[in-house]
Amino acid sequence: MDPSKLIEGLKLPPRIILGIVIFLGLILLGPDALIAQIGLIELRDQLRPWIGAAFVLAVSLLSVHVFAPVSKSLAAAITRRRLGGAIAKRLRKLTPDEKLVLRAYVENETRTRYWGIDNGVIRGLESTGILYRASNVSSGKHYGDFAFNVGDWAWEILTKHPDLVQE
Repeated sequence: MDPSKLIEGLKLPPRIILGIVIFLGLILLGPDALIAQIGLIELRDQLRPWIGAAFVLAVSLLSVHVFAPVSKSLAAAITRRRLGGAIAKRLRKLTPDEKLVLRAYVENETRTRYWGIDNGVIRGLESTGILYRASNVSSGKHYGDFAFNVGDWAWEILTKHPDLVQE
């Protein structure tokens, strides 16, 4: 038996797996009277270990379909929360030069400013996730300068607490 065929067979849509779970669960766990009425009691009794194994496999596959997106979302939320906390902590410890740069964003109510790629203050803010380079191409209007945007977390904090960038 080709193992790749088995793996392909396991890639069923969740609705099909759910149908298999219900079918196998009914045969395996349903009342004898019902199973006898549909003519599957002998089949169930003969193949109980195989039906049980298939049921456990189908429930496991269905669980993966259900819980994988949930765990992915949970992990992303935890990461966002940690990042937001780290950025908030960093914004409380800005140097005067960093405050001056970020004040330009806040006072002009813009998320984009143009800075030279060799600016150490900008690159420092970029390395902490407060700013990010929005484009790898220098603008014709600001030749030699690149667009740097304020990250979402930093923007949210700075607009709520503009005093963080005051002298």
